[in-house]
This record gives sequence, structure tokens and C-alpha cells, in this order.
Amino acid sequence: MSAVKYPGFRWYVMSTMLIAAVAQGIALISPAPLVGELSAQLGLSLGQVTGATMGAFIFFVAAGGVVGGIVVDRIGVPKTYIGSLFLLLVGTLLIPFIGKTIFGLIIARIIQGCGAGPIMSTISKIAAEWFKKSERGIMTGIQGMGVSLGVAIGFGASPAIYTATSSWRVALAWPAIGCAIAFVMSIVFLFGPRPPQFSTAKNSAEKQESDRVFKQSVRLPVFWIGLFSCFFLSWVMQGYNDLTPGHISVAPPVGLGYGAAMAGKYMGLMQLAFMLGSFSSGFITLKLLKGKSRSAVSVSFLLTGIFACSVLLTPVHTNPGLLLLCLILAGFFMGFPMPTVQAFISNVYPEHVTGRVGGITMGLSIFGGVVGVATGSLALHMTERYTLSVLFVAVVCLVGAINGLGLKVPECFAVHPQPQAQRDEVLIDPEVELN
Repeated sequence: MSAVKYPGFRWYVMSTMLIAAVAQGIALISPAPLVGELSAQLGLSLGQVTGATMGAFIFFVAAGGVVGGIVVDRIGVPKTYIGSLFLLLVGTLLIPFIGKTIFGLIIARIIQGCGAGPIMSTISKIAAEWFKKSERGIMTGIQGMGVSLGVAIGFGASPAIYTATSSWRVALAWPAIGCAIAFVMSIVFLFGPRPPQFSTAKNSAEKQESDRVFKQSVRLPVFWIGLFSCFFLSWVMQGYNDLTPGHISVAPPVGLGYGAAMAGKYMGLMQLAFMLGSFSSGFITLKLLKGKSRSAVSVSFLLTGIFACSVLLTPVHTNPGLLLLCLILAGFFMGFPMPTVQAFISNVYPEHVTGRVGGITMGLSIFGGVVGVATGSLALHMTERYTLSVLFVAVVCLVGAINGLGLKVPECFAVHPQPQAQRDEVLIDPEVELN
């Protein structure tokens, strides 16, 4: 295989992806620390507010992710970014004007979600086109780190802005700053150099071949294993991150009574741990687990469930230091599965289908977040307690750990025959050649 030169412009691409991910993460989570205030001012229950603000966003992120995965293989990443960030920016700016009622707020969140979804679907395409195989695991980890960093910023900044302005609409509109920066960077991205392996289908023969390989790909069992790994992780992330701030802040007996400011601080630190987990997932999988991605996915799901569920224990939730430690550990291991699967896609599947495979995987998997928020919010609304919502997360983590054991490289994508022990693991080595 001839050597491919990867231009320095790829680091600008990485920076654009990182800022877009941060902006998306901030927009996603901003309402979560303020559910108590929104509930009081809108006259709705905590479960109704959580379902309306978070559920609407996540549902359309999922739909946008599926559409974005198809679109990005046709028009490329830069144009997809520009359109997506425009929608995310417009939806965020509309909140002060139409967000005075729950219906207006839902509309704004839907527009935001439609913009955020395609951004999520592009990471496998970016990694495959712009980066060496040895860099792709780190790249997908950086994308997860960016979302987590945005969530951490949102957890801390939204309560602070609300305190300073006494307006939750202002607190939910300020993420427009990050969206605007990412939008401008995407325009520069559009006029920059093409990636070294740019292969958007240009004629009918290429499109037919790309469609044939894609259809072959989605029939593989490993495609569904990867999709369900991300589906369960989305369920866990949204079911836990969107409800835990309220669990920590709301007064007993419903919550723990630590207050909104403390909830924002604790969840921000948890997201920083998630960021560290996402960033280090590629290195740990490659160096410490010898490329065994299925082990990384399964073990991280299991540990996430253990530490997430521990907050229900009285010795944990009555001890602020121990509570914070368990949240940090839950966040760290929660950061592993998604970038690991994305790296699997960018390394294993042919480059000209990574956009669709990655987009459909990410888009459909985000419906797990919809289910996570819906089930958690419903359980909260019916029981007026967070206990059942947390237990749902623990059960899904166990299912995700079992599912992750099936993440194996399909033989049809390996050029050189390999021992079974090697075929069963993700090939992250830069020397691996794929059809």
C-alpha cells in the first residue's frame, strides 16, 4: 500500500470538530441544572420539564444523525458542518424570543437538535479521511472529550448565568457564542484543502460500488453490535446526565438537597472525568488492552453501572466527598464505549462508507438517549423519586457489557489472513490494510 501524506491542515479540521462538539455539548445540557427553576416557573413537574427540554432535543439529534450520515457521504464534512451549525445557532438564539412557554421552548430545542445530530455523525468520516490509522482512536476520543467539555461548561455556567440574570431564557441562550465560533471555523474549513483520501462518490459507477459495500456492511452482525453498544451508552449517558443534576439539587425526600450550584459543580467535574476517559480511551485500548476493543467496551460498561448506581447507597450520598468520587469514576468509564466504537468504524470499514456507517450508528444509537430520558422522566414523574431511574441505568450498563463482547473484526474486511485471536480484536495498528 502506497504511503499517504496527511497535511497539517488536519489539525485545523480537528480544532473545528472540537469547537463544534463543545458548542453542541453546552447546548445539549444547559437546561438540565435548571429543571427545578423551569418546573416552578412553567408550572410543570420535574419529569415533564426534563422530558420536554431534553427529550425533544435528543430525539431530533438522533433523527439528524441518521440523515447527516447519509448526507456527509454525498456533500462532504464542511458543508454538513455549515448547515448543522447554522441550525444549532438559530435554535439557540430563538430561546429568549419563543421560549416563554413550554411549547416555544420545545420548538427551539427541536431546531437545536436537528443541527446537533449531523455533527455527531461526521466523526468516523473525519477520522477516516484526514487521519492516520494510528491517530483515529485518539481523534474519536477528542470528539467525545469535546462534547464532555461542553457538557461540563454547561453544567457550571447555566446556573451561574441564571443567578446573575434571574432569567433562565438568557441562561439557555448564551451557548450561541460557541455555535457562532464553530460556524465561522466551518466556513474556513470549506475553502481549505481536500483530505488526502477524499472520495465522495462523483459518478454512478462509484455510487453503485459505494452502495454495494454499504449494504454488505450493514448486514454484518458486528455492525449491529457496534450500533447497540452506542445505543446503550446513549441511554446511560442521557438517562444519567439529564436526571442526576436534579437528583443532587432538589430538596429531600425527592432529591439529595445539595442545591443547583453544587449539582452543577459535581456534574461538571463528572463531565471532566468523562472527557479524560474519552481522550484516554484510544491509548488505553491500544497500549494496555492490546487493541481489544470489545474488552474496553464491556469492562467500561460494567464499571460505569457500578459507580453510577452507588449514589443510591446512604454512605455514598450522605458523604459529599464519596459522592463526588463515585460520580467522577462513573463519568470516566462512561467515556470509553462511544469513541472505541467510532474508532472501530474508522479503522475497519472502507473509507467511502464510514460516513454512512458512522452516521447511522450514531444517529440510531442516540434514540437510546431518547429512551433513557423518557423512561427516567416517566419513572420520576410516577414515583416522585430518582431511585428507579438510576436502577434503569445500572441494568442497561449490564446489558451493554454483555453486548460489547461481540465487537469483532469481520473477516471480509481483512486482506491478510490472521490467527483467530487477532481477528477477534479491533485492528488499530497503522500497518493494517483494509479492502
